[in-house]
Amino acid sequence: MEVLSPLKNGVVVDWNIVDNIWDHALRECLLVDPKERPMLLAEPCSNTQEQREFCQQAAELMYEKYKVPALFLAKNAVLTSFASGRATSLVIDSGGGSTTDVPVLDGYVLQKCLDRGEYTGFSWLLPVDVVLQVRV
Repeated sequence: MEVLSPLKNGVVVDWNIVDNIWDHALRECLLVDPKERPMLLAEPCSNTQEQREFCQQAAELMYEKYKVPALFLAKNAVLTSFASGRATSLVIDSGGGSTTDVPVLDGYVLQKCLDRGEYTGFSWLLPVDVVLQVRV
């Protein structure tokens, strides 16, 4: 078995893998028929124009292959803010590839105030690994 990632630097490079992952998740794990369910997709707030093409291709895949009745694309920071019960917040999202600070005001991202950091989960792996090896 070979495990592949469809992403490279946060951009989808292989849509066949994405299609297989979504197909498995919907039909095998969730046991739902996509034709009967509206879909919600989240996108990062710091998307570049190149990454924005993901949204168009994802929408095409959802409508053409899965025949979803409705599709809503939302910024992940707005969804995080709403999940905490607030329409206004500062969302700090630190993942493996990037860290972003996103101000959300009344359910809208303040795009000009968005900040991307260079300290990520992957950048901390090597120093932590070195410290753990020294202690062992």
